[in-house]
Amino acid sequence: MKPGFILIFVLAMISAMSACSGTIDETCDCSSPEIKDSITVSSMAEENIDSVLINEAVRRAQESGIINCLMVVRNGGIVLENYFIGKSAGDSFSIRSVTKSVIGTLIGIAIRNDNIKDEGQKLKDYFPEYFETVSDPLKNNITIRHLLTMTSGFQWNEAADRLYGNYMESAISTPMSDVPGEMFNYNSSGPHLLSGIITKSTKRSTLDFANAYLFDPLAITIKRWDVDPQGYYLGGTGLFLTARDMAKIGFLYLNGGCYAGRNIICEKWINDAWSDHIPDTSVDYGYLWWLMESGGHKIAYAFGYGGQMIYVIKDLQLVVVFTADPNVNAQTAQDTRNLEDDILISNIIPAVH
Repeated sequence: MKPGFILIFVLAMISAMSACSGTIDETCDCSSPEIKDSITVSSMAEENIDSVLINEAVRRAQESGIINCLMVVRNGGIVLENYFIGKSAGDSFSIRSVTKSVIGTLIGIAIRNDNIKDEGQKLKDYFPEYFETVSDPLKNNITIRHLLTMTSGFQWNEAADRLYGNYMESAISTPMSDVPGEMFNYNSSGPHLLSGIITKSTKRSTLDFANAYLFDPLAITIKRWDVDPQGYYLGGTGLFLTARDMAKIGFLYLNGGCYAGRNIICEKWINDAWSDHIPDTSVDYGYLWWLMESGGHKIAYAFGYGGQMIYVIKDLQLVVVFTADPNVNAQTAQDTRNLEDDILISNIIPAVH
């Protein structure tokens, strides 16, 4: 092999290895003739969308009396942005568990920045002070990946259990019911532990880290993100975003981790986040993103209680955002979610040509 070829090969390998870690390439070429590089305003005609079907989606959302925003973005262009019940584009909404998907994004960024080695890092490495009294050896095996995929093994009832006092200590002291990695059990304490890991590994608050590496690059201004009694930003809920902010996060994933010419998330992380990590079950779940399929289209979505939704359909270059009243009972919350799913599948997807 010639020396010149060896040098080129080595440089290529170094470039490939650094694509997901180390110095961030802020000037990557992430645009193409088919897709815009950041969220802009477009039209249904320009993005080849059937306005009749979309108008039916708007009618159904408005008549629900509980959905307060419906936004449709195609190819990075906002083709529909409707607000109901007195809401407007300037309103920040409680996105509830969509917060989890944001936390997962920040974990990916922290790994890329070398703040965290990888998803295999142990929970106990970040909170050794709370593991001094741990008697169950199963807890020693909980990794970041387990927290990302809701397979930590903690015994948790999402409808009834809550963190209390020192939230991090409370989460870690939760009894175990399963071997880590074996069973899916939706658990809001896991993402909160991830928020603590972000703070511990970066030596800055979750919000400060998010502003530097996610929100500022997306031109998102956070007006509210609730904290626990120890000052850690909540990981399972508590973040407030505008509908356009939510659309930007969906578009960031759709656009291969790039926004406005800056590479923010490693594309490998997006692929992992949108891969099913719960095989042989009825649950399709990635790294704090839900997954489903309809009409041959793969759909990744962030879901918050009451109907806070970011749907991303890559093959259609489509992002759909819903917000709704988060302060409703469980039945109303489920009915709203069902309605939003049906509006997406019956009206919005068929409208895209």
